[in-house]
Amino acid sequence: MKLAAIQLGKVTWLAEAVEFDPKGKLFLPDFLASIASLGEFRVFPDKSGQYSEKGANFEIGKLGDQRINKLQLFNDGIVMETSSPTQDAERSLLNLMLWAKDAHGVTFEPGMIRRKMFYSEIIAFMDVDLNNLHPVLRKIGSAVSESVTAVNGIQATFRASGVTLEVNSLTRKFPVGQFSVQRRADTPDAENKYFSSAPLKTDEHIRLLEQFEIDVSGLEIIA
Repeated sequence: MKLAAIQLGKVTWLAEAVEFDPKGKLFLPDFLASIASLGEFRVFPDKSGQYSEKGANFEIGKLGDQRINKLQLFNDGIVMETSSPTQDAERSLLNLMLWAKDAHGVTFEPGMIRRKMFYSEIIAFMDVDLNNLHPVLRKIGSAVSESVTAVNGIQATFRASGVTLEVNSLTRKFPVGQFSVQRRADTPDAENKYFSSAPLKTDEHIRLLEQFEIDVSGLEIIA
């Protein structure tokens, strides 16, 4: 596997906002304005300082030398998104909270964050043919190709283009992202370029894709 790009590194900390301001002293409009100034965000909440249903949103900014795609503050958690590994997103979020503690008296210790969620999106080159995952994929692909070609009068070749694993959303209070491996859209198959998403830290995601490539490449090809 050869990494082409990290498209998204996202971390979510689940915690009640009231725990960060247990005595109710934080003046939210000033706090949000201070975050907007610190991160030089191009999109930030209005001066009312009120959370919408989508939280307090900050977009397109930077914290130190780390570019931030999105920062969201909710009543029950904080979300940080970057185009870097998830470890960068979490480090930036930690630095932001330590700054908030020093500059605004926010109550914060890393141990307060009892639940974390990660999400990673990667573009990579992998020498795999997803048709090899199971003989039925090649069989049904051929059947569909023949039928469509016969009906439309043009050559159409269907093949497995992706794999998706997910949890039953009805069993979870908080959504969990899919694990997926998909051929990169608008890219020739010969390039073997794939998009992959996973509810994992970036380094773990990469290791899993490396093993996926080894496992799929080792499967016997059955016509």
